[in-house]
Amino acid sequence: MSITPIVKAQEEPLEVVDEIEISDEDLDVVLTHGEQDPGSKEFDLIATISSKLDSDRVIVEWELPSQIIFAEENQRNTQTTSVREDEISVATARVMGVRAGTYEVKVNVTTVKADVNYITADTLEITFNNDKEVLPLTDEYKKAKLTDQVITALVVLVVLLLVGGAGFWLYSRYRMAKQQ
Repeated sequence: MSITPIVKAQEEPLEVVDEIEISDEDLDVVLTHGEQDPGSKEFDLIATISSKLDSDRVIVEWELPSQIIFAEENQRNTQTTSVREDEISVATARVMGVRAGTYEVKVNVTTVKADVNYITADTLEITFNNDKEVLPLTDEYKKAKLTDQVITALVVLVVLLLVGGAGFWLYSRYRMAKQQ
């Protein structure tokens, strides 16, 4: 049995929209990254958009190399937001590194206004060490990593003390029962 697809003819031709590369004065995007989480190695890519335009339809597209992945499974490489004249909008994507090396991340911002698309972009170079940490390591990251390691060590110590205490208590109960 074969299946024949049904194709619906388009009644109106597609509207052609002009794309204009505009100056930094009208629409600007700056790509940065946030502080990395020492436990999960995740961090935010932050696209800061400043605009002299009003638009309820701004498309933010993330271009990531294969060595940098989205931390959340349902995260898409395209987001929609809005901008207002003389205000700053922020779009973020939670990501993590997969392999050591230096990689380039790009964000494209397209503002749809009337029949014209205004586009701008920015790139950011990110370097990871063998532990998938973003270089250079900041003092804040080092403190957070040390805090995380101390908390982990304390949890392990408490668990060991509880297990040892429970074992000692059971052993002493066993010896008392055996002596009676």
